[in-house]
Amino acid sequence: MKLLIIEDDPTAVKGIKDNFEDIGWTVLNSDFERALENIRKEQPDIIVMDWMEDLDDNKDRGRAIFNETHNLPIIIYSGIASALEVDEIENNPFIEKIPKGDEQDVISKINEWEKYIKVVSEIRNQFDEAVSYMMASLKPVIALDSYPGENVIKYMLNRQASEFFNSKIVDDETNPTWTQYLYPPSSKTLLVADILKSRVENKYFVLLTPSCDMARANGDINVLLATCTEAYKFHDYGQLQNFDPSSSKGTQKIETVSKMLSYGYNSYRISLPELPNVFPYLTVNLKDLHFVKLSTIAVNTKNIDSSKHEYVRIASINSPYREQIVWAHMVNSCRPGVPDRDYKKWAENILK
Repeated sequence: MKLLIIEDDPTAVKGIKDNFEDIGWTVLNSDFERALENIRKEQPDIIVMDWMEDLDDNKDRGRAIFNETHNLPIIIYSGIASALEVDEIENNPFIEKIPKGDEQDVISKINEWEKYIKVVSEIRNQFDEAVSYMMASLKPVIALDSYPGENVIKYMLNRQASEFFNSKIVDDETNPTWTQYLYPPSSKTLLVADILKSRVENKYFVLLTPSCDMARANGDINVLLATCTEAYKFHDYGQLQNFDPSSSKGTQKIETVSKMLSYGYNSYRISLPELPNVFPYLTVNLKDLHFVKLSTIAVNTKNIDSSKHEYVRIASINSPYREQIVWAHMVNSCRPGVPDRDYKKWAENILK
């Protein structure tokens, strides 16, 4: 791991430097004048930086460095830390403001982050390999008679990048249930099986309208929501709480609910695991349905218009769980066929 400390007075951070050098980290010091140069050259895993303001010249030396390192873990260790307003903190969980004084506070925070930072650094180092993987997908496309368009190329490259990083992960069935969610949601349009929350009440919903219908929506269409209720509504005999899992009764309950989960849904209900610190365990009721206008749903928490948005998307459900919800809804609603799509171009390609 590589730590860069940006501080004009090295004595103020000696304890931090000594601590991480003792455990084998590479620790580099930089003053403010050479900070940007050293960031680009050394590519540190984490930065600890002072925040200097020259009020006479109306210059903010900390801001220039911070803007250069918006995707790196940063600890602002400064005497004015508590007074700083840093908008980027909302988007980056690895930004912390710690008032200058006790260096142990900085050391403790870095120790808390260390395992996460190692994973982020590993992925960052795979970017060049990912680009090579993406480029290979263009070989047959370049041989086409005509250029398919910038958006088509971007779509292909993005899909290849996603597959590349997925291939680096060892499939592990012991992953926590909440890893099925995409949070925060990144799609620019709403997707089937997105989790919505009412902005008026503490209620959650699952979006059931096909993704392609919403992506190609002309005008303000109606979309279908299924209401979420308490977690225990998934099964018929009350909450699985306050019992001994090792007892025969507890084991029987677990086996019964496990069997229900293996079916994908129980009658018209689907169980959704909690996303810690975002929303609780939920049960989707596929018979409690509502039509709402697409325009009343904000795609993320940053783009809420209070005058029109009654709902906000807070997470997306990833495959294969997304397909589970679609399948359960189709079984319950008896919807035949598949969603509308551009069959004409597809047919033209088949008949060429």
